[in-house]
Formats: sequence, C-alpha cells, structure tokens
Amino acid sequence: MTEEDIDSQHTEEEATPLTPKEIKALRKLLKKKK
Repeated sequence: MTEEDIDSQHTEEEATPLTPKEIKALRKLLKKKK
C-alpha cells in the first residue's frame, strides 16, 4: 500500500462535509421513509 492509499482510506472514514446537493438528496430520502 502506498501513502496515498492510506490517506484515501482515512478521508473516507472521516465525516466529510456534505454539499448542498447531497443535503437535499438526504432530506428527500428521510421524508420518504417517514
């Protein structure tokens, strides 16, 4: 494994800030579940 592979794994595990588009998509999914 290279350092880049390790870095990419760490960033995936950490909570990444959602983009407005992702937030809207998540809200739609939550509304459908209720």
